[in-house]
Amino acid sequence: MNSAFGDIASNSESLYRATRERLKYWDISDSQIKQIERQGTPLKTLTLSSALDGYVMARNVFPGQQVSPEMNLFDIADHSNIWIQAEVYEYEIPSVGQGQEASVTFPSFPGEIFKGKVTFVSPTIDPQTRTLKLRIELANPDHKIVPDMYANVELKLDYGNKLSIPQEAVLDSGANQTVFVAKEGGYFEPRKVTLGPRVDGRQIVLDGLKAGEQVVTSANFLIDSESQLKSAAGDMGEPAGQSGADQVLKPAGTASSADHSEHAHSH
Repeated sequence: MNSAFGDIASNSESLYRATRERLKYWDISDSQIKQIERQGTPLKTLTLSSALDGYVMARNVFPGQQVSPEMNLFDIADHSNIWIQAEVYEYEIPSVGQGQEASVTFPSFPGEIFKGKVTFVSPTIDPQTRTLKLRIELANPDHKIVPDMYANVELKLDYGNKLSIPQEAVLDSGANQTVFVAKEGGYFEPRKVTLGPRVDGRQIVLDGLKAGEQVVTSANFLIDSESQLKSAAGDMGEPAGQSGADQVLKPAGTASSADHSEHAHSH
């Protein structure tokens, strides 16, 4: 007889513990469980709390509606950390990577810079825009940044000490990139160059120039046009002295030195 009562008590205790655990698995708070214990009767309603703080973006349930475990009742977004979706051009792809620091600015907050980090780099290029998508994670503790805002992203890159020239010095035909180098006597020499990334309005030069050489930074289209005209005239049998490029006089104040500059970042 004593054994039977002992089994009943043991089974009741096990059922009690199992019920408490099940309620906890449903995210029922300890205070609500204690309320049930005090009342000694079942509750018809219970308050279910969200697993995170945030804003309700979508509500898919209404009073009196029957729900099942697989249903998504609410969409809740935590805006204390946000994602910025950015795009970079093909030539910039070798310079970007996961973990890179990023500075983000918004037209809505002029002069204010937000710091973030690249947390994802897409493995594929968008075939329509020919750009690569990046995801940048940004802290937003005061929730001032809201979804769908436009942003400008600047990635920090360390190129070290590189030879560079002003971007406007380059004549880019698509197949070739050419600069005009100032020579003694006021002449110019067309020079094909191999270029690297663009940084702050300057173009890194990989091959074709030496530090200290002077390159034309304005009116180079006029120089190129006159050079081609004189070259064509020479081909038609006119007396040819020097090459067409060498016959072009140097406009005053249009040359700039190729120099070694520290490039700390790129857009």
